[in-house]
Amino acid sequence: GLHVGVIAGEHAGERYERSSRRAHTRRRTHEPACSLCRLRPLHGFTLIELLVVVSIIAVLIAILLPAIGRSRDAARRVICVSNQRQLVMGLVTYAADSHDYVPIGYEGVKQFHFLIFDKWWATNSIKGLMAYGRLYATDILPGPAPFYCSTNRRPNTPTSNTWPPGSNVNDNTRSDYSSRPTVDWPQANFPAKMTRQGDLALLTTVTADNVSTYAAARSRHQAEGVNAARIDGSGRWVPLAAIEQPLLPLPASFSTGANIWQDQVWQALDEN
Repeated sequence: GLHVGVIAGEHAGERYERSSRRAHTRRRTHEPACSLCRLRPLHGFTLIELLVVVSIIAVLIAILLPAIGRSRDAARRVICVSNQRQLVMGLVTYAADSHDYVPIGYEGVKQFHFLIFDKWWATNSIKGLMAYGRLYATDILPGPAPFYCSTNRRPNTPTSNTWPPGSNVNDNTRSDYSSRPTVDWPQANFPAKMTRQGDLALLTTVTADNVSTYAAARSRHQAEGVNAARIDGSGRWVPLAAIEQPLLPLPASFSTGANIWQDQVWQALDEN
């Protein structure tokens, strides 16, 4: 009996030892490779942590977007005033080749100071080219880019603003930029007497964003103002408030009665 009990005890001890080894093996299998790793949590982000991260990203976007928008607007202003300086250089070049005459002015009503091609008195694709259109006709500015603000893509949109000018004698072609309405370009292509460059003071404004009406002046640059350029080639930004008083009375339907207000708009541009 004693012998049997001893054998049974040995068997029980062996079973316990084997069981202990298996448990120890399982623990080692699941243990981290290093002691520092044991401190790492075994779960991912909580919902609250994710919401905090999303909130921080949203705040950053809200801060950055207006700054990006302002930078984009500033870049467009630079392009816009650069276009107008190109127009001025084109006017000066034209004057050098044309007895000092500068192709600026209006058609009938001083609010019509942005036409390149006028379908109403065009008997062919050349005759309708007026004012800015002379820069195109003489290949001084053959492409559309200088005639249009970067915030507006006027060529071929709408179809009544066709480029190249005169390619369809039934369609007008307008520029985004006004030319100083110094002389009338009547329905005979050239005015009786064009403006001479020598008669213009160096600080005379000859081009500007469309200032035919108050709504037109507010239609670009976040309604904050207009770009303008002088005959000496200098360009500048003019706040809307500086020209708002003469702009407000201008009618949406162009009228000769508004000519006096147009003169005051350009005078205000000269002074600012």
